[in-house]
Amino acid sequence: MQEIAGDDRRGFVRRLAYAAALLFALDVTSFNLSSIGILDPPALMFSLLFVYLLLEGRVIPASISMGLALLCKLTSLTILCALLLFLLLKSFHESGRVLLPALRRWFPVAERVALISAAILVAGLACFDYAYGVFNTPFEHLAFMYTYHSSLTFEASEDVSLPLSWVNPFNPGVPEMYYLESVEVRTASGKLLRVGIIDYRGVQSPFWWMMWPALAVYPIICFLKLRRGEFPEVEALFLCWILFSYFVYLPIAYLVRRIVYFFYFYLTVPILAIVTPYWLREHRLILA
Repeated sequence: MQEIAGDDRRGFVRRLAYAAALLFALDVTSFNLSSIGILDPPALMFSLLFVYLLLEGRVIPASISMGLALLCKLTSLTILCALLLFLLLKSFHESGRVLLPALRRWFPVAERVALISAAILVAGLACFDYAYGVFNTPFEHLAFMYTYHSSLTFEASEDVSLPLSWVNPFNPGVPEMYYLESVEVRTASGKLLRVGIIDYRGVQSPFWWMMWPALAVYPIICFLKLRRGEFPEVEALFLCWILFSYFVYLPIAYLVRRIVYFFYFYLTVPILAIVTPYWLREHRLILA
């Protein structure tokens, strides 16, 4: 009976994994960004592969994957920081909440991830610059990227979609144009009309609002599990992920006044897709 119950549980969890994948795939940002030629989808693919491999303890393949993610988009650094913080918190808990032993366990992993990812990034930029003659060195390339992104500032907040508008159902922000394709159609009266047939815009999704109930409940669950001596893996991963993939943009946008975009939330969608079915699973187990 225990074996059958275990098989049923694995099947149930597998269905929840499918549900998470479906939630992510059907999100409006996933649809829009995967339909146009930008680097965010491959960056997220390599970032998710990094998360999976690192949680499996396969540090070197995970680091290579993160290096490839950084070559696509430097915003993948948020996922790297989130996972390293999560591993540090887990190491701290498993070390009896003593900081020095936790750091001794965590630092070799963090060091290998950082060095290998940075090496892949620099080597990739060097190959690109050598092939196309864009910059003399990859470090000059990185300096240009920093200077360029630092120049993307705004004066009036009405001109950009600020981070709080991404998850605010009452103030959804200004839609951002990604790709528009239109054709001219002649009406029966002979008048020419331009009709849009493809219209990809950056807009928020109601699914993104799930972040708020999760943020309200998961810190409490973390506290209760820690008091029982358990490490809240999913809840801690969610909080670390949200901290770096979303909340880091609040000071960047509101204090530095750097332009931000709806699709920056794309890195947050996977963790929302994961924790929503997880919450349903926990609720079902409690009822059972």
